[in-house]
Amino acid sequence: AGILNKVAHALAAGLQVLLNEYMVLVAQLEHHLRAEALTLQKLWFFMQPAIKTMLLLQGVAEEARSAKGGALLNVLHVMRESQGVVDDRSHETLRFLLARAAVPYLGMLRRWILEGMLEDPYREFMVAEEEVISKEGVIEDFQGHGAYWERRYTLQHDMVATFLERYE
Repeated sequence: AGILNKVAHALAAGLQVLLNEYMVLVAQLEHHLRAEALTLQKLWFFMQPAIKTMLLLQGVAEEARSAKGGALLNVLHVMRESQGVVDDRSHETLRFLLARAAVPYLGMLRRWILEGMLEDPYREFMVAEEEVISKEGVIEDFQGHGAYWERRYTLQHDMVATFLERYE
């Protein structure tokens, strides 16, 4: 639906890495099959972890379908912390995806904190900018400058990544 935002694009790249690993497994199984060294037992043994991973990725895709930015990171974080993810492989897979997806979001956070720059064309960051409010439109006293910052930049609570909430 529309333009893919930066966080979703980073998540898609992480998913592609995992899908490429799956394709390597398929190629290896095909090699064993052609060498007539693939039994049903071996196939089942090799496919068990892959089946779990593919089901997990399906769940990620379904849960993250309409989320963006910090909300998308929250979907991954909640899935990682949920009671349903009990095995280490699933936990590590979600950690990998969360780390990949968080790169553009944390880059925006770094630029906001260190440089005071807000580059968010897809409105996926936790700070929203109201560009029509200018410095010239506020009173030149201390209270006026505070009002400028409070009106120009607002916190979007639904876009705050869960793992950052304690710093709000």
